[in-house]
Amino acid sequence: MYSPAGLAFDKHGNLYVANEQGIVVIQNLATAPIVSPSLVTITPVSATTATVAGAARSVTGITPLTVEVKNTRSGASISGQGVAADGSFQILLPAAVGDPITVEATDPAGRKSGPTSVGIVPFGSAVTQTVITPSLSEPNYHARTLANDATNLIVGSYADSGSTKALQFDVSDPANPVYKRTLTLNNGPVNDVAVSNGWAFIAANDLWLLDLSNPLSTPFTPIRWCCSCRRCTGSGSISTSPWSSWCWY
Repeated sequence: MYSPAGLAFDKHGNLYVANEQGIVVIQNLATAPIVSPSLVTITPVSATTATVAGAARSVTGITPLTVEVKNTRSGASISGQGVAADGSFQILLPAAVGDPITVEATDPAGRKSGPTSVGIVPFGSAVTQTVITPSLSEPNYHARTLANDATNLIVGSYADSGSTKALQFDVSDPANPVYKRTLTLNNGPVNDVAVSNGWAFIAANDLWLLDLSNPLSTPFTPIRWCCSCRRCTGSGSISTSPWSSWCWY
């Protein structure tokens, strides 16, 4: 009889136990294989397939081991896949974004781990971050709104007095935005941005437009908002509504 007094873990069917006198190894422990979800990753390859990969020691038990990887939403599965000596594996499975995936391991005696949930197919294969520093914007800038077309991304804020500028990025390489320029409006906080038909629309105290086809263009505003039509000193068509009055210059 052993009196364990420490941590035990299983590796390839061997149980290692730290007791007060040293280390005890129980060989070929007759237990079912174990799948470790934290060591399994799911990567979308296309709209209909995903790679399910287990790192070393993602599957442990008496070897040789096999796994079945299953899409529990569609029922599609790949079974009988051999596990490498270090406990790793990789399988291409029919699956779409959001589909839940399980992995079940089997040892030579037919003992099974049972279907183990390893996650769902994610919406992307990688995450990158582009930090907007004060040198690109201003000391208290907060990126909160954005809009884009095929090659341009406009970043603005929302209801933040410390964020009075918008930024333009080149997204010709969709995964790697490249900073192009900072748009200084001097017109109060930026509250929203939109992109349509080659133009950027930036909402601050006024609505500003930017011609995205011209790298030398500067933001301009065709609309001035007034407290009342009587106070408008500009020329052009004047329209009123229950909420506001505005003029086209």
